[in-house]
Amino acid sequence: MAALSGVGLSLQAAAPADLSLGVKASDHSDLRLSPGGEVNADVLAHYSTALQFEASGKLRQALEHYLAVFKADPTNAELAGHTASIALQFQGRPAALKILEDAVRASPYSPAPS
Repeated sequence: MAALSGVGLSLQAAAPADLSLGVKASDHSDLRLSPGGEVNADVLAHYSTALQFEASGKLRQALEHYLAVFKADPTNAELAGHTASIALQFQGRPAALKILEDAVRASPYSPAPS
């Protein structure tokens, strides 16, 4: 420990964070997300959930989460195509076409296929 004292490291333990569900972190906590960070975390949670449902063969449940991710990022051509293909199975051709049209509208000059 004597060797660490010269490099400016503090050996004091930080106060433990309260990770209880439903307890809001203080405004100055490192656990607080910015509003943009909260949106990103929510979108990533939907994407992770969609992947898990799809991997377990539950495409109908995955679709709901893929749609939430697509709503947050309609410019992602690969996501649009994948979501549209699942929507075609469970919501029909008009829903699949709407997803693709929304993707083109969101990024009309993208060379990526939708």
